[in-house]
Amino acid sequence: MIRNALIVWFTLLLPLVPVAQNRRVYVAEGIGTSMIETSKNYNKTTFYDSFWDFDSDFKYGILFLKNGDSIDDLGIRYNITRDRFETVSSIKPGIFIVNPDAISRIKRMSEVFTYFKFYNATGKLSKGYFKVVYDGNTKLFYRKAEKHKKGKQGAFGYSPYKQFSTNFYLKKPGEQYPVLIRKEKADILAQLDNKKRLVEAFVAENHLNYKKVNDLIKILKYYDSL
Repeated sequence: MIRNALIVWFTLLLPLVPVAQNRRVYVAEGIGTSMIETSKNYNKTTFYDSFWDFDSDFKYGILFLKNGDSIDDLGIRYNITRDRFETVSSIKPGIFIVNPDAISRIKRMSEVFTYFKFYNATGKLSKGYFKVVYDGNTKLFYRKAEKHKKGKQGAFGYSPYKQFSTNFYLKKPGEQYPVLIRKEKADILAQLDNKKRLVEAFVAENHLNYKKVNDLIKILKYYDSL
């Protein structure tokens, strides 16, 4: 049962801490801060900010905290540019930044997100948010990230533009970090190599396509059942 942890905001607020020109309030949640209040003027998209699937609206969501509590009745959006979740509440004014170290899952409408360490495309250990695609013993995640590139040189120098990467990650039981995968037969079977022949036969028998996300979920469900 979801417990509304918003009531602690008014009893556990620490003193205001001025940072740059914004005021930030650190909200205690037992294991640390769950949300950080940001400038009340920060309520619109900017040229530099992009949002999950380019949807900048705050939509209904729930924060599931690592201490077992949850905060519901929030408006939530995912800022890709800053790789962070931002929330608003009808109880307290302002926009809040979610502290990823305090949450286990974030639900925004029907989508669920989580935060952890992973090896990126360059092989470096990084941290970030992922959308949960399949949440079985073997887990499939989806990550969208933004990069800024220099465009063509003009009269006023280089004009920057945005480029988005969309990658899938697989995490098998017992593995510490998710692994970047391509939705291709050879890459997926390499990850499921201990049951490779059975998986390959299942795909052929059911006419599945490794490139289709729904089919990939069926493959992983079958793999988990073995």
